[in-house]
Amino acid sequence: MLTGVTPLEAIEMHPGYFSFTVVRDPVARTISNYSMFTQSGHEFREQQIEEVFGKPFETIDFPEFCKSLGTRSNHHWAPYVEYLPIKDGKVQIDYICRMENLSTDWAIVAQKIGCSPTLPRANKSKSVKIHPAKQDLENIAAHFSEDYRLLGYEHPV
Repeated sequence: MLTGVTPLEAIEMHPGYFSFTVVRDPVARTISNYSMFTQSGHEFREQQIEEVFGKPFETIDFPEFCKSLGTRSNHHWAPYVEYLPIKDGKVQIDYICRMENLSTDWAIVAQKIGCSPTLPRANKSKSVKIHPAKQDLENIAAHFSEDYRLLGYEHPV
């Protein structure tokens, strides 16, 4: 998190630095966030979601979560555009890694910054099968509309 400067100001203050970010498809990201907060069994996450929604985590279903994305603020599901340096309608980052291609994309970044091309996997969570309904996809698309536009992900509806 940056303090006192915008992401664009930070990039402009250090023009010689190599900048990169990691992004994820908004639908996959939303499913992952919902799963982490409601299905992981981590008491800390369960308490966080209860504070954000004001009710027990067990009562929050996926459609409600999707519907509330824009009204219940949390950095886990804030659009990437809130954190990326953007100028003239373009992301001002040297390289964008995508979770969908992380091994390949990270190898490119690792070579550029001189570190290991192998990433450890520290956040292993159980796979939860969620098949978003059309309304869920519409809510996700609305909340992440700028991410879709600027990051080139395929719109789900």
